[in-house]
Amino acid sequence: MKIVCTDGRFWEYVFPGDVRLDPAGVQAQLQQHVKIDGSVDCLCLDFAGSYHPLMHAGELRLASVLAAAHHNLREAAMAEQASACRV
Repeated sequence: MKIVCTDGRFWEYVFPGDVRLDPAGVQAQLQQHVKIDGSVDCLCLDFAGSYHPLMHAGELRLASVLAAAHHNLREAAMAEQASACRV
């Protein structure tokens, strides 16, 4: 799962691997894409290769929670796997 910006360059938000993400921090980063009327400009949630456009500012909270949870679980699993390899 990742958050993708489709502003013509089509790039994904990349978060540091060694940092536990806070959903509020992710949401704050995404706020730059919210227009005055509350609509969201050029963001999609990529879930297993299926792109789901984020249409309104209210959807950013859920997208942020999902993206942060996915990132944090993936990083924890990678850290656990790395420590198991060192034993």
